[in-house]
Amino acid sequence: MYLADTGEAVYTKNRRNSCRTFKRLQCDEFIKYTVNQIKTNSWSPDACVGSALSTGKFKRSEIVCTKTLYNYIDLGLLSIKNADLPVKLRRSTKHTVVKKHKKILGKSISERPTHILIHHLKKAQMSVIMG
Repeated sequence: MYLADTGEAVYTKNRRNSCRTFKRLQCDEFIKYTVNQIKTNSWSPDACVGSALSTGKFKRSEIVCTKTLYNYIDLGLLSIKNADLPVKLRRSTKHTVVKKHKKILGKSISERPTHILIHHLKKAQMSVIMG
């Protein structure tokens, strides 16, 4: 027998455990250290992570990775803005270049010039003779 309320309760309980939570609350000391270093010494988030690991000030389980720090900054979870970062605003984003066709052959085969059609027919006849 199926009960909708029981099914929904089981679903919400399982759903609560299935999502990854932010690690910000477990790494509060490291986050404070990072915000302080970025604001006072103009460090990058990567320099903060590297310094924390190399000096042994924090254990690996007590810090978040560089990408997570940048994500927290972009989401507004830290008191740092992108303007506070030393290089992020100076970097240009990757632009995609749309290449133009070198030959404009027309929209369909019927609109192509006749000399191109004759060239393609000759190639097709030669491949039939050779093959």
